[in-house]
Amino acid sequence: MKKNVKSLLMGLAGTALLFTACNSESSDNNAALLLSLTQQKDNATYVLMNIPYSKFYAADAEQEFDSVSSATAKAMNGGLTYGNYYSQPDSAVLKGIPQGVTFPVRVTDESVLEGLTEITDDSPSFDLTISGKGGVTTTRYTGKQNLYKAESYSYYKLSSKPAVYKELSGSSTADFSFGKLSGSVQDKGTLYINPNSQGHHLTWEIALALDENGTALSTVFTNAVEKAKKVTVENETEVLADSDLNALIAAYATTSTGKVYALPILANYWRGTQFGADYSSSTPVLDGKTITKLTFVTTEGAYSFSKASIYDYTSAKYPAQSSNLSFTLGNTLASAPATTTALNEAIVQANAYIDADESENKATTATLSGYITQAKGYLSDSSNTSIATAKTLITSISNEIKTVKTSVTAADSAFTNVTGTSGEREYKGLFNPVLLKSEYDSIWTKYVKQVLGTDDETTIATAVSSLKSSISQPLYGQAALDAGQGGFCCELIPEDTVLKFSTADSKYTLTVGEKAYTYTFLGTATIGADDNWAAVGAAGFTGYETEIYKASGSNNGEFTYLVLLDDTPETTYHIEFRYGSDLTSLYQMLTGKYALWLAAGIPTNADATMIENVIRLFVTENLAGNS
Repeated sequence: MKKNVKSLLMGLAGTALLFTACNSESSDNNAALLLSLTQQKDNATYVLMNIPYSKFYAADAEQEFDSVSSATAKAMNGGLTYGNYYSQPDSAVLKGIPQGVTFPVRVTDESVLEGLTEITDDSPSFDLTISGKGGVTTTRYTGKQNLYKAESYSYYKLSSKPAVYKELSGSSTADFSFGKLSGSVQDKGTLYINPNSQGHHLTWEIALALDENGTALSTVFTNAVEKAKKVTVENETEVLADSDLNALIAAYATTSTGKVYALPILANYWRGTQFGADYSSSTPVLDGKTITKLTFVTTEGAYSFSKASIYDYTSAKYPAQSSNLSFTLGNTLASAPATTTALNEAIVQANAYIDADESENKATTATLSGYITQAKGYLSDSSNTSIATAKTLITSISNEIKTVKTSVTAADSAFTNVTGTSGEREYKGLFNPVLLKSEYDSIWTKYVKQVLGTDDETTIATAVSSLKSSISQPLYGQAALDAGQGGFCCELIPEDTVLKFSTADSKYTLTVGEKAYTYTFLGTATIGADDNWAAVGAAGFTGYETEIYKASGSNNGEFTYLVLLDDTPETTYHIEFRYGSDLTSLYQMLTGKYALWLAAGIPTNADATMIENVIRLFVTENLAGNS
């Protein structure tokens, strides 16, 4: 339909022009004017230029914006920050702070470029080597890519007019100014926002996606992706392969008051997937402001989102209908739920160092322990709604960990133990998929009879049924609480899930179906420590000691956090664990989103001996006091 409308309009426009030419007394003059207009050429020069942040954003946004501090200086990584530039980075490690944006510029007087550094296709290439989770990687930058580490106002001449640009005014760098963004801004519809994807980069983080399945926002920018060359050596010969560079180079937030604020890279966004602000050292510019539109800019176009579907943690899903984009980077826990997550993560990290402290009376981590006590007290008091105290505690814990790290090493073992000596192991659910099959009933009966010391069939059958029922309930979370469920659900979710744990390439990877998650060790925690175990007949129980891991990146859903107990196939013939998106709820065993759920798994290749051993262990541990 749109195509037909466009054709019709073009036809009408052509007809009108034809009648003007034929019927107007000045038809010759009009034709000449038309020819003149169509033959006009844009004689301006277009360049890519390194523009300092303050001048780049001056015409489009408020001059107040969050900046990257020296504390967050990173090694240059083109996959993360290309399109911004590092003026005079440390030559040894190519590390520094982004200084501005590399962006197309329209220059009407080419003489103003005299004396500035020109980058050409013949400029010497440079290699950038970085160390990351994937190991050491070397990337080669050539031609215009030299702007990545060039000084402000360095430029590269473009061969054609770009889709978006800014116009340069002024005769020298001292009075250079750059106009508003020229070029159309495409409305891309609905942005899917997950406001509780707190990560390690900033204090307050949200994940951005194009749909509820987590399709990366960066896919919008694929037409602007530039390639550098990844350098490897095979048989003493260099091998070059394409390596994608970051395409998203600038972003803006429009607030409910109509003001537009700049969002510099690393300070407010990264990888085209996450947005946020850092409360650790100062109050962000956007604190308390309601954002109604987000706009993202590449060298090939600008894209905006004014509709949103914001993830609802109560229903654990995105709303069926999107609405006008509106969220507040607020100063209360209610509007910034990620703050509680950040504080809980800080506690988990600190616990790992406290656990590892071997000094007398744990003197080395005494101050850290004090902060943890304060943090737990803060979180347990429902009257605390301001995040000011939380921010202070997060910063205090973080700084104290830096001090403690000089003499205490926090190490984990659970993930490696789960994978075993081979470095890879698959698991399926322990109970319904295996132990509760009728073929193993005789083994249950054998050990119940042995532990209880009775031959009474009714007593034995009742005990077996009770044991099985205690771990095979169908519900968990609020549904289980509402139903008054009397036992635990110990199945994987969904029940037929197969999990593959791997430590290949020195990475912690969990594969679920077709999707792989990479984890880093976060710290330790005693889950269920604050639950009322006496209410379920377990008075005196103090919870489960666990190691907690966090998935890298965003949009990890219910596999954001992985909580592992110390069980292994070698010691207890099975594993016990939890996973979820809400760290606060994962702390709770008897209440909350994951109430009455503790998953148990067994290797998919478990033999008859392992299966019998785990039944024996389960029966013995749970009935020994009743014999």
